[in-house]
Amino acid sequence: MQHLNIVLSTCQKIHDLLSGRDWVRGFLKRHPSIAFRNSQSVSLGQAQVSEQMIRNWHAGFKAYLEKEYPQEAPKILSNPTRLWGADESGFPFCPKTQRVLAPKGTRHVYQVQSGSKEQITVMVCFNAMGQYQDPFIIYPGKRMRHNPNEDFPEAHITMTESGWMNQDSFYEFLEEYDTTLTELQIKRPVVFFLDWHSSHVSLKASQFCRDNQIIMYMLLSSATHIIQPGDVGIFGPLKGTWRMCIKMWQMDHLGESFTKASFAGVFKKAYTQVATFKNAAGAFERSGLFPFNANNIDYRKCGTAKVYLPALEKSPASSEATPETSPSTSSVSPSLPESGTNPACPSSSATDSGSQSDVVPGSSPSDDTQASEETNQEVALETPRSSRDDKQPEEDTPSTLLLKLPSIANGSVGDAFKKLRVPEIRRKPKRNTLKKKLPFALISPEALAVLEKKNEEDALKEEKKKQREAEKAAKLLDPAASGGRGKGKGRGKGCSNKAGKENVPTKRKAAAQKGNSQKRAKKGKATVVSDSESEADDQRCAGCLSGEGANEEWVACEICERWYHMECCEDEVLMSLESADDIASYCYICPICFKK
Repeated sequence: MQHLNIVLSTCQKIHDLLSGRDWVRGFLKRHPSIAFRNSQSVSLGQAQVSEQMIRNWHAGFKAYLEKEYPQEAPKILSNPTRLWGADESGFPFCPKTQRVLAPKGTRHVYQVQSGSKEQITVMVCFNAMGQYQDPFIIYPGKRMRHNPNEDFPEAHITMTESGWMNQDSFYEFLEEYDTTLTELQIKRPVVFFLDWHSSHVSLKASQFCRDNQIIMYMLLSSATHIIQPGDVGIFGPLKGTWRMCIKMWQMDHLGESFTKASFAGVFKKAYTQVATFKNAAGAFERSGLFPFNANNIDYRKCGTAKVYLPALEKSPASSEATPETSPSTSSVSPSLPESGTNPACPSSSATDSGSQSDVVPGSSPSDDTQASEETNQEVALETPRSSRDDKQPEEDTPSTLLLKLPSIANGSVGDAFKKLRVPEIRRKPKRNTLKKKLPFALISPEALAVLEKKNEEDALKEEKKKQREAEKAAKLLDPAASGGRGKGKGRGKGCSNKAGKENVPTKRKAAAQKGNSQKRAKKGKATVVSDSESEADDQRCAGCLSGEGANEEWVACEICERWYHMECCEDEVLMSLESADDIASYCYICPICFKK
C-alpha cells in the first residue's frame, strides 16, 4: 500500500508539471506576437528551395533569351501576350467538408456525398494579359457514356486510362495550344512555362514546340508553389470555388450522387468565375514573370530553407574557406551569424574578423547583449557526419544546421533551448535521373539530343522484352525444350502415349471426378456414379462441352490436360498436320493456358 501511494503521488506531481489549457492561454497572453496557424504540408524538395536558387533561375532564363533570341528577348519580356503558363490539377468529386450552422449541442452533423474518391484532371493555360485557352479536361476510362460537351461546349475533352496527364494527351494539348495562338494572332516566338512532370518531357513534344516557335522553358524544380502562375494565383481560388459549386449542386440535387456526367457543367460555373484578367495578371506578377522582376516574389515561402539548407562549414579542415569559394554559403543567406558570435552558443570559439559577410549587421562578435536583442536568433547546431556523407562533395555534406529560434520578449534565450534535440538531416543518395541531364529549355539542341538517346534506350529495352516473351512462348510450344514430357497426344489410331501407357485418368482427374460425384450426390441428382458415367463426364471437350466424336478427333493440352476436339483446339499448326505420328509428337497449348 505504501508503494502504491508513492506511485500515485509521483504521477500527480508529473501531472501538475504538464502544461494545460490555462498555461497555453497565459503564454499567448504574455506573447501577443504568437498565434495559432494552420501549417501547410510541403515536400522535402520544396523545403530546400532558397531565395538564391530562385534568383539564379530568373537570371538564367533571361540570359538564355538574350543568347538565343537577342533581338526578340526585350520584346518578349515586355509583351504580356507572349508569356504563357500552364498547369494541371485534379478536382475531386468529394471535396473536404466545411463548417456549417447547426443547433447547439449537436454532436453529429453529416453531409451526403457520393463517397467516390475519383477525380478529374484539368489543364489550365493562360498568359499575363489575362487571355485563357479553353480548359483541357481529362476523363478516366476508354469510352464515354455521355457527351460532356453538352454542358461545357468550349472545353476540350479527352480520355486516358488512368485519368491523368500522359505524354500522348499532353501532345494533344500542345496541338490545341498552337491552334489557340493562331486564333488569337499572337506574335511568335512565345514563352511557355511548365513544371517537370514526366508527361511534359518527351521528344515529340519538344520537337513540336521547336517547329512551332514555342519556347518550352521548365520552372525551377520543387519551386512551383512560389513561381508557377497557376499555383500562385489560379488554382487556389479555383479549388475554393469548386467546393462551393459542388455544395450548391448537392443542395439542388438531393438524393443524387455526383458523377462524371455532371462534372463539366459544375466545373464551368467555377471556371468562369475564376478565369479573369485580375487573377491571371496577379499570378504572373507575384511569380516575378511579368513584370519580369525577381523582387516581386514572396520569399517568405522559402523560410524552411534556412533549416534544411547547409550553412558554411567552419571546421579546422575548412577554416580557410571563404564565402566566394563555397557555393552553399550564398544559397542560404549573405548575413548569417557565425557560431562564435551567437550568444546561445557560448562554448563556440570566435571566428576571424575578416569574414564580415557572416556577421549580423549591427552586431559585433564580442557584444552578446546586442546580439541577444535581435528579433530573430539563429543557433548553429553541430551534427555528426555519417560515413555515407563523407563520400559526397564538400558542399553536400553539412556538419552545421541552422535552427531558427523564436524571439523572446525579454531579449534573452533560456538555457532550455541548448538542450533541444535537433534531428540530423540525412540526404538521400542522388539518382542520375533524366531531369538532371536536361537543361531548362527543352527545345535546345542539348535537350533534344538527350531525349533522342532516351528514346533509343527505351526502344532497345522494349525490343529485349519482346524477345524474352518470344523465347518463353517458344519453349512452351517446342516439345524438345520441355524435356520431351509431352502430354498433348492425339487420342486415336496411332496416337498412343509416348511411355506406352493407356489413356487413363490421372490423379488430378480422379480427384475431380470424385468431387463431381459428391456434388451430384448432395444435389440429389444421383447417389452412385458408375465408372462409365464418370469417364464420360471427364472426356468432354473443354471448347464445346460435348463428349461426342470419334477417337481420332481429340487432343490434350500440354499444361492443364484439358481435352479438346481437333476442330475446337483453335491451333492452325495442329490442324495442318496429317499423320498420326506428327500429331502425337506435337506439343499443344490450349487457348486458356496460352493467355496465361
